[in-house]
Amino acid sequence: MRRKIQVTVDKELDAMVKVRAAQMGLSVSSFARLALINALPEKRNKFIDEALKDIASGDVDSLTLAEFKKQVDDL
Repeated sequence: MRRKIQVTVDKELDAMVKVRAAQMGLSVSSFARLALINALPEKRNKFIDEALKDIASGDVDSLTLAEFKKQVDDL
């Protein structure tokens, strides 16, 4: 089964993500996947699949936009 996550960002974060992706030689979608994987607290296989299960069950921690922007900046 294939799943899709859609993330909507503000203009400031969009510009930052595009710059950071280019600096790392990645596409924006690859960089976004990397950022999401690094935002998860534990390193596990199939990060996104497990995150989707957590979201469906309501077992998630909240992350503010400022916290996410800092994690992106720290990559």
